[in-house]
Amino acid sequence: MISVDQALDCLAEQLSAGPSENSAGSAALGRVLAEPIQAQIDLPPFTQSAMDGYAVRRDSLRTAPRELRIAQRLPAGDTQAPAALDPDSCARVFTGGRIPSNADAVVMQEDVQASDDNAHFASCPAAQTHIRQRGEECSAGTELLAAGQRLGSQDLALASMAGVSSLRTVVAPRIAVFVTGDELVAPGLALQDGQVYESNGGFLQAWCAERRCATSSEHVFDDAATLSNKLEVSDAELILVTGGASVGDYDYGRQAAVQAGFSEQFWRVAQKPGKPLYFGMRGRQALLILPGNPGSVFVCTQIYVQRVLDLLEGVLRPNPQFRLGRLVTAVSADTRRERLLRVIAAPAADSAEIQLQALDGQASHMLSNLAQANALLRVPAGQNLPAGALGHYVLTR
Repeated sequence: MISVDQALDCLAEQLSAGPSENSAGSAALGRVLAEPIQAQIDLPPFTQSAMDGYAVRRDSLRTAPRELRIAQRLPAGDTQAPAALDPDSCARVFTGGRIPSNADAVVMQEDVQASDDNAHFASCPAAQTHIRQRGEECSAGTELLAAGQRLGSQDLALASMAGVSSLRTVVAPRIAVFVTGDELVAPGLALQDGQVYESNGGFLQAWCAERRCATSSEHVFDDAATLSNKLEVSDAELILVTGGASVGDYDYGRQAAVQAGFSEQFWRVAQKPGKPLYFGMRGRQALLILPGNPGSVFVCTQIYVQRVLDLLEGVLRPNPQFRLGRLVTAVSADTRRERLLRVIAAPAADSAEIQLQALDGQASHMLSNLAQANALLRVPAGQNLPAGALGHYVLTR
């Protein structure tokens, strides 16, 4: 057996990012940047008003209170250059509108008494009040987003505002899921004695869909030749098999992987649940065989499938990224294997520290606590953690 950290390191040694493509608009959502993004323009691209109000020359208001003539109106989007202000005039300006070149302050409309032609100012504003200077946020050529960053909606908004219409992103890997088990029945069908409802395929498809990856899912009966044939013809960049990873009479995963031409990189990780985890490679194709119990599938997906996906997409800091939190109650260790416990991670009531509450129902066949759990806690082998101890955890949602 190898450790959790050794397994994660092995994945990093074997996997790298695939090809890239141009993506525009929402097509880039959830994808990973292959090249950094630079601002195409200054932000803001011109000096503008931050308020609805009146652009003024402060030297016109040294003797305020004073009334000035409204010489022009400057709405946002007006492409005609504003005229310079004379000493007795001001400009009605709206948020985002360009201001005259010699204006050095904007007085918001709530502080001005105005008619159609004139505006009365009670005092002289401070220099540059309510003015956005050209390039104050960033100048053209500034790097806004780094390569290896997974793009969220806020990142796409930034790119658009900076004039970027197309982003170079890593092509999302295609994922094939094969769910093994003669005892499995699709939800909604009648169960016979000895059968259980299948949840692994639905979970993995939904998990991959959340990451905008194209995924196929197929139920495969417990037969080595059938599974081997499925693996042999699959051209997916990542193949996930649930079940068949252990040493039982019907665990055909490793045998099928060998027959399909995969080279074993590791098998069995010193963790609970999910010990009989398999990782193999065939060229650039990655194969993970996960234990079939749904709790094990959940844990292995959050730790290992997430790491594989991030590596295949070139994420700069691939997940899982472990953080420190403080345990609310004591947790016991396994003598030989690291435990991965489903917990609730939440801020403490009186501080920003994260508190970790372990949940009941940690067995590998159980999923009933997933509605509450939002993190996995690492409990080192042979090291009981008392209440108040610090522990490493990773968020799962």
